[in-house]
Amino acid sequence: MATDMGRGIIAPDTTDKISVTGVAEMRTLAASAAVAVDAVKDYTEGEVQKDRRQLATHGAKLDKAVYLDSPVVPKMTPSDNTWAAIVAEDRAGQVAIGVRHDGTVFVAGQEGAGGSGNTATGYDIIVAAGQSDMSGAGKPYGPEIFPPHPRVFQYPAKRWPQSGQIIPATEPLLHQGPITSAAGAGPALVFAKEWAEAHPDRIVLIVPTACTSTGFTTTALNPAPEGYTASVGCWQLNRTGEPLNLGRGMIDQTLAAIAAARSRISAGQDVKVRAFVWSQGLSDGRLSTEQYAAYFDELVNGLKAAINQPDLPVVVGQMSPSSIKNTISAHKIDKAHLDTPRRFTRAGYAYSFGDLQMSPENNHLSARGQQLYGRALFEAYNRAVMNVPGLSPLGVENLTARRLNNGTVRVRWTAPASRVLSYTVEHSTNGTDFTTAGVTRYHEMDCAAEIAGANPSHVRVITHNETGPSVPVIVEL
Repeated sequence: MATDMGRGIIAPDTTDKISVTGVAEMRTLAASAAVAVDAVKDYTEGEVQKDRRQLATHGAKLDKAVYLDSPVVPKMTPSDNTWAAIVAEDRAGQVAIGVRHDGTVFVAGQEGAGGSGNTATGYDIIVAAGQSDMSGAGKPYGPEIFPPHPRVFQYPAKRWPQSGQIIPATEPLLHQGPITSAAGAGPALVFAKEWAEAHPDRIVLIVPTACTSTGFTTTALNPAPEGYTASVGCWQLNRTGEPLNLGRGMIDQTLAAIAAARSRISAGQDVKVRAFVWSQGLSDGRLSTEQYAAYFDELVNGLKAAINQPDLPVVVGQMSPSSIKNTISAHKIDKAHLDTPRRFTRAGYAYSFGDLQMSPENNHLSARGQQLYGRALFEAYNRAVMNVPGLSPLGVENLTARRLNNGTVRVRWTAPASRVLSYTVEHSTNGTDFTTAGVTRYHEMDCAAEIAGANPSHVRVITHNETGPSVPVIVEL
């Protein structure tokens, strides 16, 4: 058996993709990786046959497999040529030994999640926060629907036995809130996987801090004081006397994740918090738009100060559209969310998907909805990093105008990758003379408008920021 010490890869001498030949070899590999092993055992024949069937779809052949500590089963990972067909874990839940699809073997601490020999340039941390919109209720959520990624990990919240460890990110992520029977997939893993694909030299670490049914006006106090709803905790960062201050918990968890990541890097590698991603709002309907914005901004600024990153990008996701449509109080919160990219530089807003709700309660996205939502949040991040002052605004993207049966014209567009303070929507019957008459808007930052009482032939949208207006973007009906 040959060893490539430069990358910590142990490669079998055989060429027929036999991964591990027996217990003795696994013990040797574990010892070479300094992995604490209390028990090593062979698979039963039934387990071997099961894994052969699973691995056959990945083009790998496994004559014998072993795992560490009988309560822990090996995990399947995506079929590609860069990661393992199967991995074994130690008692702490850390990867101990893995077998790639090409038959080569890697050992803990030498590849993937850091340690000497790791070829990544460092860790990118994503802080995921909010309520069940973020922790998720998308079902089904198994690995076949939300497959793990070899470079995406999580740093679990304090309530979990895995707290203090960097472990593979699988749904449901280990957020601050409990995992109940209603739990499912959220958007954070999808967001992180999009990030990993865009940054192939980086390891991605999710800090899952969400908690279902919580907000700025919920509390763990019982009975709840006036103006609050009894729940698990409260997101008000500076609220004293709160048994579970989720904002403080988020910051502590983030700082601990940074320290854990730094303990795994080598010279020339770095650790950077790349984004704060927020999805929440249904628990705070008693607040005004201004009150909610004040609490949210306090939370964001507190995180930025704690990690010393004043330029931390912020991404805010829309609540489920059906909830906004059916709950008047949700409009106030949605408007605070929409306005976030105007209040903050390096901030973006992501629209959700109204036709992909779970039934019958319709408050949460389905599994497919969460997949699309996670990608939308990532696209909003890409806009957020371009939301900086001093540059002229770009024109809107994907402008469409559609005439409805009642004669109203519905206008939609995508926010540009630049700083935006407002949009102007105008229409014309000749393509030359434009007016704003009859235009209604939900919010100045909303990428939508309706035009009533007119029969326009053309619609145009102009973007505005501190430097002035953009070049108009025009669409012909």
